[in-house]
Amino acid sequence: MSMYPDGFNINKFIAGLGKDGVAYNNRYSIFFSASKDGSNSFSREDMEHLNSRLESVSLPSETIGSNPVKLQGIDREIPYGRIYEGDVKLIFLDNNRLGIRSIFETWHNLMVDKDTYQLEYYDSYVVDMFVFVHTLTGEFSNSPPTGYAVKLVDCFPKTINTIELSASSEELIKTDIDMSFRKWIQVDPITLEEL
Repeated sequence: MSMYPDGFNINKFIAGLGKDGVAYNNRYSIFFSASKDGSNSFSREDMEHLNSRLESVSLPSETIGSNPVKLQGIDREIPYGRIYEGDVKLIFLDNNRLGIRSIFETWHNLMVDKDTYQLEYYDSYVVDMFVFVHTLTGEFSNSPPTGYAVKLVDCFPKTINTIELSASSEELIKTDIDMSFRKWIQVDPITLEEL
């Protein structure tokens, strides 16, 4: 008995595309919540500015950790938990005053005092970050319908990456940020107005 009794049916494939559509990797936005104690927050204007300059963002990865266990002479991988490894990368096309970079430098200064190197309380600088993948339905605006959304819990900018300047280049300056997070969860599709 065949696993695919009807074989590939082009009409069913096209009907499926018509019903569910496809996802595009160039329709996305992000949103930062306020910190847990409210001391670090982003205005709507800040978020619109960041999104208008956001060249790319990555969705987070997730791994199921496992260990080999010997069962009757044959090793079998047995899961032991979820592993949230790596960071989420944000790349922004910066402005002529490097204003995007300055936003994240200010955030770094909230985390660790640049003169005393004193650490601030965790709840004063971590925020939740939402990454939205938008659908093509409706008019594309500041908050189009969201087809998929993830919430990255307890985020902070771990690295503000190097910007290479060169007299022989006329490339645009991009600010590259690595965001650390504790875990992520998929959330119901929402729009920015609902946050």
